[in-house]
Order: sequence, then structure tokens, then C-alpha cells
Amino acid sequence: MVVVSGTGRSGTSMWMQILKTAGLEIIGEKFPKNWESTLSKANPQGFYESSLLQGINFMTNPDPNTGEKIDPVIHRNFAVKVFSFGLRSTDRSYLGRTLFSLRDWRGFSESLERMSNLSPNSGIPNQLELDSTIFHPAWWFCEVYDTLLDSAQRNYNILWTTFESAINSPSKAIERVCGRLQIEVDLGTCAAVINKRLVNSVPNSENLDLPNNWIKAFDDLYNCIHQSCPINAALYNELRAVRLQIADRFLEY
Repeated sequence: MVVVSGTGRSGTSMWMQILKTAGLEIIGEKFPKNWESTLSKANPQGFYESSLLQGINFMTNPDPNTGEKIDPVIHRNFAVKVFSFGLRSTDRSYLGRTLFSLRDWRGFSESLERMSNLSPNSGIPNQLELDSTIFHPAWWFCEVYDTLLDSAQRNYNILWTTFESAINSPSKAIERVCGRLQIEVDLGTCAAVINKRLVNSVPNSENLDLPNNWIKAFDDLYNCIHQSCPINAALYNELRAVRLQIADRFLEY
């Protein structure tokens, strides 16, 4: 099966829509709960989310309500969305074909803020009520860094792609992703799923109250993945240092 992952507000719904158009069966509802009336402006073509969003493991599979069990072999031609934090708690047997859609942290933060304005309970849990201009970018970084670390420690492969590459070159991005995932597609039909008009301008970070070395690390991490570069020792040390700084700062609250 194909596991589509990301931080949220990063193109995961777009990739679920693309895979559905390509002919894969989808696990998840187009608009869960009352989202069609509250959040359809954020994703007019649907979210395609299920209870497996927080991970495929003994707590969610079999489904505690229906008893239905997802099997990675039997459900090979299925796609399911699992957010980054859920990916790290997903049994490794389900991660044979894992796609991670990454969005630039500025665009992610701005998009999450817009979604939170549509429905206050739809954003990332922020129980400590930290300043979102700090919390959202830091959360983005920690999710991506921790997922990279998890994939290395548990030895599973992730096919990384970026939201921006799909928006700027839809056919090229779809051909690369679906080729690597061994999915036959009609490029023209699948590329038509991507609606560039829904993408708002990306803000800059000049007015954000973030340390300069955090901004640099966030940019370096994104650019490394966007450009498909290996993470060398110098970059790893930079990222690890910022990850520890973020943990220390949030422990103050």
C-alpha cells in the first residue's frame, strides 16, 4: 500500500487526490465529520482522512469499531494518509511505499494559520498556547527532523517530494513520484488535479521572532530535501543543535 505522509498543510490531500485519480483505492473520507461545511475552503477537493491518520499499529488496526484489518499486501493498491507523527508510530511492515510531501515552513505556517481561522479546532494542538509564529515553524522542523531520524533508525525508505515542486511542475513531479512508487498514471489527467489558484503567496520570515540560526536550519533542511541532496555531517550537526535548542526553549513554558 502507499502511505502518504506530511506535516499537514503540506500537500498530503493533493497527493491523495492524485493517487485516487490514478486508480488507487482510498482509505479515508473525502470530508470527515462536518468538514465539508467548515473546512472545504481549505481543500475543496477533499481531505481523504481516516482513523489511521495517527498511525497504523495495534491500537488502530484492526479498526476498534468495525474490526476491519488493513493488510500491507492485500491492500497493495490502496492509499492511506498518515501524518508525520503517526508515521513514526506505524508498524514498519506498512512502510514499503511511503511518500512524504514537504512544504516550505513559511507556506506551511501561513496555511495552517488560515485553516485555524476557518475552524479553531483544526490546527496543531497548542496546549501551552505558545506564540503561533514561533510554535508552528518549530513544530514543522521537529516533525521533519524526527521523521528523518526515525526512518534511519528503523531502516525504512521515504520518497520525499515537495509541495512546491508539484505546484511548479505538476507532470514532472507526478511522473517522478508515481514512477518510484510503481503506479501507472495518465499524467495529463492527474496533473489536472493540482489547482494552482488555491495556493496563496508565501510570506517572508523577516518579521518572525525566530533566532537567525533557526531560520537558517529550517531553510537548509527544506532546500536539502527539495534539491534531493544527501544530509552530510555538517548539516546533520546543524540540525541536531537546533532541535536541542527548540526542546530547551519549549521546556521553559
